[in-house]
This record gives sequence, C-alpha cells and structure tokens, in this order.
Amino acid sequence: MIACGGCGLRFLNPQPSNEELSAIYTEHYFLSYDTDAGRESVSFLKRATARQYLGEIESFRGSSSGRLLEVGCGEGDFLAEAEQVGFEVEGVEYSSAACATANRRLKRGRVRQGELEGAQLAAESFDVIVLNDVIEHVRSPAVVLGEIHRLLKPGGTLFLATPSLDSWSARIMGRHWMEWKPEHLSYFNRESMTGALQRSGFSGVKVQSGWKVLSFDYVHAHFEKFPVAGVTPFLRLLGKILPAFLRGAAVRIVASGMNVFCRKTHVASA
Repeated sequence: MIACGGCGLRFLNPQPSNEELSAIYTEHYFLSYDTDAGRESVSFLKRATARQYLGEIESFRGSSSGRLLEVGCGEGDFLAEAEQVGFEVEGVEYSSAACATANRRLKRGRVRQGELEGAQLAAESFDVIVLNDVIEHVRSPAVVLGEIHRLLKPGGTLFLATPSLDSWSARIMGRHWMEWKPEHLSYFNRESMTGALQRSGFSGVKVQSGWKVLSFDYVHAHFEKFPVAGVTPFLRLLGKILPAFLRGAAVRIVASGMNVFCRKTHVASA
C-alpha cells in the first residue's frame, strides 16, 4: 500500500491485473444467500438503504425526478427504488451476472454491461449520478470523475459512498480494517475526496459519515466471506447467543465509509 504524501490518498501497489479482477467479480462476488428468504433479506436491507439515500439526495438537490445514472449498480436494488420514486434510470455494471439480474428488476430502466468509459453515453444527459461503493474499485478515480462531470447536466448532482480512511473503524482496526481488499484499488479520506472532486470541476461538496441499513446476520455473513482476525470468530460466537429477532433486525449503522454530495458547476480542468 502506497500513501500519496500528505494528500490523504492511498492506492494499492502492485495492482491486480484485469484477469485477476475478473476472477474476483464473478456471480458470487455480491453477498447473498442460497435460499430465496436469504436473498430477499439482503435485497430488503439494500433497498432500505437506497430509500434513505434517495431521500438525502432529494434534500440536497430539491427534487426526486429527472434522469439518474448509477455506475456500478450491482443487482439493481438502488435503481429499482429510484425508479419507484420517479427517476428515469440507467445503470452501468461490470459483472455480467449482476447486470442481468438488475435488468430483470427494472420496469423501464436499462443497465449496460461493462465500464463507464466504454458505455458511450451522451454528454450532459443526467441530472443525478450515483456511485455506491465504486470509486475505490477503479484504477483511475480522476478519469472516472472527469467522465461523470461530462455526463452530468450543469448543476447536476453527484452522490457517492466509499470507504473512508478517517472512519472510526479504520482508525480502530488499523491493518485489520475490513476494507483492505485486493479489489479496492484506491482509498480516500474526507480531505482527499473533497480535493479530487474540486479538481474535477465539482463544488458545494458535502461530506458526512457513511451509513447503511444492516442486520447482524448481514454483518456476520460479510465477515465470514471476508474474514478479519478476531472479528470473524467473535461474530460467529455472538451469532450463537443472540435470538433470531435481534440477528435479523434492520438497523442504521455508521461504520467504515463516507457519503458525499456535490454539484457540477463548471468545466473540469484538463
């Protein structure tokens, strides 16, 4: 892991090859369950988070309509909720399996398989662009932010959620932080994220502690899939003690990330 001197940005070095990343982003990458009830539980949590994110986006921009693009939309939970509240939605998703699932969920929207830069979307065609846990996965965040700037209408809103180096979990867990993953290629703190957005032509940056609606069962399953020394065994033991209604309860949790809102206000510098 290499730190960019004094700027609060870190990036993985060496970075995995495209072939190695493809082996990671399979149909089994997204946390799910083998049963219909389990899959519905995961979707319920993601859509509950999406509804609250959409409420905050509406508060930031003053509207819940227009054209919305989600980059890295996964299996389409956020887009399905955005469609319900009145947005005209599109998505871009790297995983072909997730892309297929997302397209089945949407009524009118469309998800394209691939990367944002190859999607050939028209300039200034979206009112809102969303990146939920995506910017940390790209090789060149500046290139992606520049493309987002191109795609947004003047005054359009960018919302992104990403792990934060100055989150409480990063400070406490240190080298055991659950966000240290081979597919996470870049890491930001609040200062470096604000700087990156401003250099890409965004202003009015608002950063808040990241949160999601989760359950104990979901957190437990996450740490089983991505084990962390000390944490995974503790959660395994706790799961045997807690009653089922507590394990499944949906709770808004502030953990490892930051949520960021900003607007396109001028032409991005070259």
